[in-house]
Amino acid sequence: MNRKEVGSSPSLSSSFPVDIERTMFSIKDLFNPLHDDYALDFQIQRVGKDRAIFSVAMPAGMIGGFVSLLQSLHGFFRFAEMKERVLKCQEQAVDALEIEKRQQIHATFQKKVCEIFDALIGQGLERKEAVKRTGQALREQNHPWANRDSVLHVLRAAGRLRRKEVKPN
Repeated sequence: MNRKEVGSSPSLSSSFPVDIERTMFSIKDLFNPLHDDYALDFQIQRVGKDRAIFSVAMPAGMIGGFVSLLQSLHGFFRFAEMKERVLKCQEQAVDALEIEKRQQIHATFQKKVCEIFDALIGQGLERKEAVKRTGQALREQNHPWANRDSVLHVLRAAGRLRRKEVKPN
């Protein structure tokens, strides 16, 4: 479809009474940068290797509308960026395979901690010393969760640090 067809369309002319082609491309119009009385003056000045200053000179009456346009664009792009971040987080959080993988890694860690601790207790060490040596064994394996708090948390959750009750005879 060429420009003549668009401008001569009866549905467009009845709903939009202004001839858009003449308005946009007329030499006499304020939107034409080739016209002597062009309302907006743009200048670009190079600053450094990869930066430039972009300046716009316009009639004082247009400044309010121009600033409103810039504010709207700024809000739109911030909203779009925020929406993109939210969607990315949702994809990561809802990915069932990723959740299952993380749960499996955690279960493997819990099993390893309990196995090391139980072996040390089986050797006759006290609980406090067994906890300490369990952490040391994990650090020797360069495990990322090899710290005292993680080991204690796992052992408490597994019930390994509860005192055994002595039943009276």
